[in-house]
Amino acid sequence: MNRNVKQISPRLLCESKYNSARMNLLLVLGMTLINIVVCCLGSDRYFLFSASIPYYLVLMGALWTGRFPDEYYTEWPASEPFLGTSFLIVMLVIALVILLVYLCCFLLSKKNKVGWLLTAAVFFGIDTIGMLMLYGLSADSIFDIVFHVWVLYYLIVGVVNGYKLKKLPEDEPEPIEGEAVEVPAADIEVPTVEEEKKDDKTE
Repeated sequence: MNRNVKQISPRLLCESKYNSARMNLLLVLGMTLINIVVCCLGSDRYFLFSASIPYYLVLMGALWTGRFPDEYYTEWPASEPFLGTSFLIVMLVIALVILLVYLCCFLLSKKNKVGWLLTAAVFFGIDTIGMLMLYGLSADSIFDIVFHVWVLYYLIVGVVNGYKLKKLPEDEPEPIEGEAVEVPAADIEVPTVEEEKKDDKTE
């Protein structure tokens, strides 16, 4: 085993896991926003790594206002008129408010403010429960379920390591090779006058 390999300090390891959780949160935010834009354009194309509830709200808004192609409405009752554009706008505003909460959690959790990452984990846990209630356990939703469990796991791990960071001391910077190292004055032994005289006599 190579003893020259430097071990990663516990603090750096916790910081890495905490930042990974934040990056997963940012990915969820970005992909959900893309799915919402695509849905508003009248397409049912769906990308993974997305929060389910905001997307579902916009999907229902687009569907009930007749935004999708005609083949989606072949079994639509003729007596059931489409809703006005205001319904889509309301659903869109609610979805964007939810995404705004995720964005705030990402930005404000930067300096190890674990409470904001914990808030994101709670919101995404609610989103996971909502997804299961909306789509159930089916072959079509298996990838979404796996993704939600994946992100929820990373968020929880990030929260745990964020609290660990609060208890760990700061890493001391390693001295640069060739740089003078300051020695505390208490560690320097200064000979007394009597000791100097004894040394002179022995010489």
